Amino acid sequence: MAAYGQEKAAISEGSRKFEGLYIGINTGVQSVFSEALIDEQRVPEQDSRWTAEFLIAHRWQFLNDRIVFGLEVQLGLTDGDLDRSFTGLRQLDINFTNNSQASLGYSMGYVSGKKKNILLYTYLHQIRRSFDISLTEDGSIIAWQRDSQTALRYGLGLEYNLGRQFSTRLSLGSQNLKINVDEATEFTLGVIYQF
Repeated sequence: MAAYGQEKAAISEGSRKFEGLYIGINTGVQSVFSEALIDEQRVPEQDSRWTAEFLIAHRWQFLNDRIVFGLEVQLGLTDGDLDRSFTGLRQLDINFTNNSQASLGYSMGYVSGKKKNILLYTYLHQIRRSFDISLTEDGSIIAWQRDSQTALRYGLGLEYNLGRQFSTRLSLGSQNLKINVDEATEFTLGVIYQF
């Protein structure tokens, strides 16, 4: 009887491939955006840019090990320098400079497959970026300002356990933008190490 209980516990333990503390790296394309205030006009700029993120998180697996809930913190590097020209009362060049971002969010998913090694999940993150914005006229910087942008990133993902403690994942999503720029589809690939 005791042996049966130990065997059942071992099976349950082995089926929880997505539970516990984990770290990882994501890389892909995200929507990077900012805006400058010029002559009382808001001048936005946006582009899809490469990003790389280090993440640390914890997940819980429950309801017959099929449902997963997790909390995640991400710190990232961005190719976030944006440039545009503005023609208003005068001709200006605007340089938006950013190279980092941070986000906090959660994921909720369903574990699939006979071996319980496939995780289908949805995520919601609040992301923050800070920009140094310089205004240039005839090659000379005439003004400088700081802008911070926050947005909600959301989407769907697929994670596959490779065996032992490693998983790989991909996600598709978008952002809820707070300024008047076009939304862009985001795509990331990642590798996870589960402790």
